[in-house]
Amino acid sequence: MKISRCYEILDLPEDATMKNLKEAYRDAMSVWHPDRFSGNPRLRRKAEKKAAQINGAYEAISAHLARVESRRVGARSEDGRSAASCGEGVEAGKIERAAEAGTIAVLHVGHAVYSVLRKLKSPK
Repeated sequence: MKISRCYEILDLPEDATMKNLKEAYRDAMSVWHPDRFSGNPRLRRKAEKKAAQINGAYEAISAHLARVESRRVGARSEDGRSAASCGEGVEAGKIERAAEAGTIAVLHVGHAVYSVLRKLKSPK
């Protein structure tokens, strides 16, 4: 998928920051999350396709922004040393992405547990 299409999917400007990306992702998923359509299988399938597009766009833009950031960080600093050689930026980005992925996974599991408990509690 072209990066310009990814920006369209998340309704982001080309100069968006990582913060803008995260906000747009959360907004889009709050609208298109498949769990919102559990009562209608047709809409749920549609939402699953849209959520997959949103996730793909998020990953592509996130990787793009990370590459841009690593190029910026890799540029020479004022004292002549490469900032990347100091262990800044790139490693922190990896840690942030890993923490974010872990957080998302925990939230999905928590939501699944909540949904199951809610179904068990509600009378049929």
